[in-house]
Amino acid sequence: MGGGRAWRDALQVIVATAALTASFDAWAGEHANVRVHGESERRRLESVLDRAARRLGTAGCAETLASFDALDGRSLAEVLAAFGQEPERYLDSILFYDGDRNRRCVNDRVLAVTNPGVPIVLICSKFYPYSWRDPDVAEATLVHEAFHTLGLGENPPSSREITEQVLKKCR
Repeated sequence: MGGGRAWRDALQVIVATAALTASFDAWAGEHANVRVHGESERRRLESVLDRAARRLGTAGCAETLASFDALDGRSLAEVLAAFGQEPERYLDSILFYDGDRNRRCVNDRVLAVTNPGVPIVLICSKFYPYSWRDPDVAEATLVHEAFHTLGLGENPPSSREITEQVLKKCR
């Protein structure tokens, strides 16, 4: 991914966040950081987030956080520690929005998107039916995106490698 494109995508996310924040405050459910349209989508995402948070709190996931490096060279575990966050609570600090307006959601294999170091995850509409068919992969997807918000880049490691490590270690 080119540097200009990444900055442009990040700027789009930040502008969208600023525009949407006020309108979603009244919709906040159990997780105030979940800002998606639709009550059933919000409830489903909250449920998957709860299970993903449990995955993040496991010893195996702590190993995975220590094994991946952020773009600045620190391990994801070091980045998380610098935030003063417990792994299982970290997802509460990320904002989750509808993502279908993001061009990356057009890809059939993409369930959610973010940019490294940006604590905002856009959820593609296909995430919801997929979360019922394969809840483990849906949970791993949210952990995978959380890793990106901590600064993990992609290619390398590939998207598939990140998700496979999450599925293998964060149990």
